[in-house]
Amino acid sequence: MNGLSLGIPGVGAVSPGTHFCTLYSGPAERDRLLFPFLQEGLRCGDKCLCLIDDVEPALVRDLALGQPGRDYSRRSAQLDVERTSDAYLRSGEFSVADMMSFLCESADAAIADDFDLLRAAGEMSWVLPGPPGWEDLFRYESALNHAVEQMPAILMCLYDLQKFGAQML
Repeated sequence: MNGLSLGIPGVGAVSPGTHFCTLYSGPAERDRLLFPFLQEGLRCGDKCLCLIDDVEPALVRDLALGQPGRDYSRRSAQLDVERTSDAYLRSGEFSVADMMSFLCESADAAIADDFDLLRAAGEMSWVLPGPPGWEDLFRYESALNHAVEQMPAILMCLYDLQKFGAQML
């Protein structure tokens, strides 16, 4: 399963076990990255997970899935959309170990449900209010690089330059 398309125009193929961060500027640019990524996963039969706070999860589902029709129920079962803060701050604070466990469990569940690949996108603005544990963000990004190599997954972290700025990144 090499040479997987991300669905993002101008970006080449990747292999399972890939983690990458996207830098964008504003919601419109985020959507030009996020929705093709999710839609390509749906098209390929991947399990898709989207963690987002800036858009209602139901709207993300509607936009990613498109109009009901043939294969709609299958596509709907492929896509989980959750609030970013509900995943990254499940215990009320950020924990690298908790988040790594969440992602490993998500990949294991995808495989158990007969998906070959987990395609996950996580918006990272949850860190900006400075919740407890946020200072481990860069340790988490580094840990993802190592953990994803052992997973049948492609992980995309989304950073809005309008929110984070160059100093943070």
